[in-house]
Amino acid sequence: MAKTGENVFLRAIKLLDGMERDGTINESKITSYRSLAPTILTMLQGELLPVSTADTDVTSLSDNLSVSDKQALYVLPYGLAAELMISQDDDQTIAAYFSQRYETMKRRFPTPATIIDIVDVYGVASDPSGG
Repeated sequence: MAKTGENVFLRAIKLLDGMERDGTINESKITSYRSLAPTILTMLQGELLPVSTADTDVTSLSDNLSVSDKQALYVLPYGLAAELMISQDDDQTIAAYFSQRYETMKRRFPTPATIIDIVDVYGVASDPSGG
């Protein structure tokens, strides 16, 4: 699965019951959702990635995401669905449900720890006495 904003967006639309009976999406019904999605995905991706990660900006739904495959598949759709509903003043009970699912899935599929080099700027490691 390609980790694009579009893939996450389509999953969120399915959660929001934005599909027609024949499985197609009525683009006229989701135009405002589509325009908001990149900004929301940027924000959500920023929550999931380590602070040191650069370039988490999603400018288009065709952009590749920096999160893990599992986060793109299982976490982001719930967060995106919640934020889209909140932004449109839709049913806040359902938005709260999606928000809770997002928080639960964030804990279930956490961002893997990143190992970084520690720079001893004070020279403590070379002189343990501190003097």
